[in-house]
Amino acid sequence: MLRSLVGSEMCIRDRSLAGSSLAMLSVLDPEYTLQIMVPTLLKNATLQNVGSRHGSLVALAALLTKWQTDPPPADVLPGVLLDCTKVLLTVYKKKLVRGSGGEATRIASCQLTKAVFALLDSEGEPVVAPLVELPAKQGILANLLDCIDVGAEALHGPVAEAVGALVGDLSDEFQSHLDEVLARVMDAKLGDKSAKNTTQRAGYMLVLGSLPDRVYTRRWYRPILECGMEFVSMKAEKAPEVRQNAVRTLHSLVLHSIARSELVADDWTPVFNKLVLALGDYSKDNRGQVGSWVRIEAINALRDLAPKVSASFPELWTSPMCTKLLSCTLRLSLEHLDKVRTLALSTLHYFVSSSLPQLPHLSLLQSVCTDSICTGGALHCFEQLVALTSLPALCKPVVLGLCDSIGAPGKYTSEAAITALRGYLSTHPEAQLAVMVSLVKLINEKKGKASLTSTLVKALHSMLCADMFTAVTADEPVLMEGVEELVLVCERHAGELPLIVAAMSSTASMLMLEPDEEGDAAKLVGLPRRCVEVVIRLGLGHNFPRVRSVTADALYNALQVRDDLWEDEIVEEVQDLLLETKWEADLMQLQQPLQQLEALTLG
Repeated sequence: MLRSLVGSEMCIRDRSLAGSSLAMLSVLDPEYTLQIMVPTLLKNATLQNVGSRHGSLVALAALLTKWQTDPPPADVLPGVLLDCTKVLLTVYKKKLVRGSGGEATRIASCQLTKAVFALLDSEGEPVVAPLVELPAKQGILANLLDCIDVGAEALHGPVAEAVGALVGDLSDEFQSHLDEVLARVMDAKLGDKSAKNTTQRAGYMLVLGSLPDRVYTRRWYRPILECGMEFVSMKAEKAPEVRQNAVRTLHSLVLHSIARSELVADDWTPVFNKLVLALGDYSKDNRGQVGSWVRIEAINALRDLAPKVSASFPELWTSPMCTKLLSCTLRLSLEHLDKVRTLALSTLHYFVSSSLPQLPHLSLLQSVCTDSICTGGALHCFEQLVALTSLPALCKPVVLGLCDSIGAPGKYTSEAAITALRGYLSTHPEAQLAVMVSLVKLINEKKGKASLTSTLVKALHSMLCADMFTAVTADEPVLMEGVEELVLVCERHAGELPLIVAAMSSTASMLMLEPDEEGDAAKLVGLPRRCVEVVIRLGLGHNFPRVRSVTADALYNALQVRDDLWEDEIVEEVQDLLLETKWEADLMQLQQPLQQLEALTLG
């Protein structure tokens, strides 16, 4: 069986399986393994044939990994490891990492490097590192970093693990060389603000977060920490990978400080704020919602760090900090992406079930965040968490998360969010005003972000159309504030047509809200007057036909519900104008009907 595995031609996936099988079988015949199999693999690892070369490198890596638990005789092991280091140098010297199969060869070389330098003796020290000459270690490190410069993201993880194993031995000579390399990485590879290859930056960022503790302890903890915090908020093409790996680096560094009992407020507070910032990464590009990668990494980091910091450093874990973490986790627990929502719900349940210190409203959270919240569908989760809108401190994040799901492209998630919110508000009318106030505040706070603002405005329109605010009267001041915010949004994002359409539709839908007392039908005042004014002048008078057409439909539908705004004759005339006018015609041809509408409705 061993002979068959060594000599077989297989695809890449099968080679990995064959390498694992070979390592498991090797312990059954150690003599054959050392005398026949290992020399054959070492020889084939530098051949031109891609299949033989890659398969041999993978098999050697698997074999050495197996030797971490079932080592061969102590007098044989160093020789095999030194031969493997020579193979690693030869592969690059012969340029076998280029051309067809080059990327697979690089990954296999990284796996072998990690396996070679991760083998420890009985005292927990690296076996081969003291035996390898300095030029050889320098060459292997240079070859690993060269993999980052290739710009292939698939290489980042294997390279980071291999570098972490290689630099575990910090002899004086190699330590000095490593300092030079890290300084060059920090200054040239990460510090150059004009650098365009963010894929390389992502790779180097991951490497910096995978170094052994002794590297951080000596002098590199502070520079790498500051670099990680800077890159968490990096904005550039393909920057999500950089931000994702920066979050991993910050996670690793804080764990290092916790293990050494050296975490201080000056480090933890800014790191926590950066991780919270990463929880709100909703960036998109042509690959889709890439910001979710950053959010998932940040959730995992805070889920791990929050209990450890609160237990080991209670003076650093404050009530505002815990409330902020809870708010962000709640928002993500209600968002539309299943993968993020599932992880956030699991994290929320973990925080509540473990009674994370300083967690507010714990008794209500425990009644809401039961075990079923982690296994139930979207509708069940939304129905459980929507009850938290009754808490002023948590209403905004809950509403923000529900708005994200209401505006989701998936019909099931959107309908589940609307159903849950409508069901709760119908049985708890006292919460309707709080939800509306939260929505208006969120639109005000987020109006600089077109995508998020569009989501909020579309959700507002859906809520108004679903009659969720039957207990909110038109006399509430927050509604007038909402209309003004919608006007500002349209002016600020004049090129975002879907946003403007949603804003005009929402403004028209506000006409359906009833006042406390019936006013004079001959005189339109307050919120209804402002809504009509905005709809006619901004919506029906907009340059784009689509905006005018949708606004006319929304206004007509609103007047079907509120036909008491004017006298019956005026209402009928306004409705006729809205129906009969071709709003998608040239704007110059619409001046007369616009003037008629304004004269009829505003006087």
